[in-house]
Amino acid sequence: MQQIADFVHEQAVRLTQSTIGYIAFLNEDESYLTMHTWSNSVMQECTIPDKKFVYPVEKIGLWGEPIRQRKPIIVNDYLAPDPLKKGFPPGHVEMFNYLTIPVFEGERIVATAGVGNKDGDYDRSDVRQLTLLMQGLWNLMQRREGIEKLRDHADQLKKSNEMKDLFTDILRHDLLNPAGVVKGYTDILIESEEDEERMKILQTIDRNNEKLIEMIKSAASFAKLDTIENIEFKDMDIALMLRKNVESLKLQIDERGMDIEVRPDSAYMAKVNPMIEEVFVNLLSNAIKYSPEKERVIIDILGSGDEWTVTVTDFGPGIADEDKPKLFERFKRVDKSGVKGTGLGLAIAKKITELHGGHIGVEDNPAAKGSVFWVTIKKA
Repeated sequence: MQQIADFVHEQAVRLTQSTIGYIAFLNEDESYLTMHTWSNSVMQECTIPDKKFVYPVEKIGLWGEPIRQRKPIIVNDYLAPDPLKKGFPPGHVEMFNYLTIPVFEGERIVATAGVGNKDGDYDRSDVRQLTLLMQGLWNLMQRREGIEKLRDHADQLKKSNEMKDLFTDILRHDLLNPAGVVKGYTDILIESEEDEERMKILQTIDRNNEKLIEMIKSAASFAKLDTIENIEFKDMDIALMLRKNVESLKLQIDERGMDIEVRPDSAYMAKVNPMIEEVFVNLLSNAIKYSPEKERVIIDILGSGDEWTVTVTDFGPGIADEDKPKLFERFKRVDKSGVKGTGLGLAIAKKITELHGGHIGVEDNPAAKGSVFWVTIKKA
């Protein structure tokens, strides 16, 4: 950036037919001015001891006027008396005439530039030349700063994704494996235990270990989804997928005596990734879990424009309006007495749906008590 500033400074001196010049930048509140670039001739001719490079604006003379007056200043007879001048310190470069301008970013002055000792008078064309050069320099500096910020942000994102990968590996291996070992030994002890009190303790361990395993798997799945940028889509029959989901949950359905009605009886082709199945399983599993025993769940597919809307309708207790927005947030669960969960299932479903360019939501069951969960998917 210094090379660009030096180049702009040299061009400013040349185009205005000056012999000396400088570029300075201001702090945020315009109270201090920092010299950035001087002409070589100034550095050679100026014999002021202990040259300063940072100046309080309130204490500098004529060259602080573009900041105070917020406009270009031209002085074509520098030796003439002027109440704005505060005199030369010993060793200062001799001046004959002088032009200085402010550089704005919005309403704020961010820099000033000055040239001097032109062989002739400065005029508005010199002001225009110097202003254009300095505005161009500032824009370049801002762009460079923006690019550097973007690069830093990209590096941070890369490191963040690497940490997510590490976190996922730790969840899947370092935590899930020991939990699996505990599960195995607990199952063996439960099979051989005859004492009723010790059996209750082992069953409590087993239930909590199962919950831990579910939480680890859900957290790992969510972390993995956050690192996915591109997924492949293919034409799949989502009606067939839903029927298979019902079959996979048959044990859960039979245990609760549920009646699952799958209304689609033909092919419904959609542009999806196989992971969409996790969304359907989650919605159906929740409907079974939260509904009273021996109740009905209705699965349907509705078409509108270029989208399918998959609906899962239950006849359970329903969800209060104030609780609906919480359902799809991480680790937020609506209190359901006696029902265990990680609070990640619907958050994962939402993330998968968004990766498909769709939406997910919940409404009240218009036909009775209960809820209608829905998800939109692009047609094939």
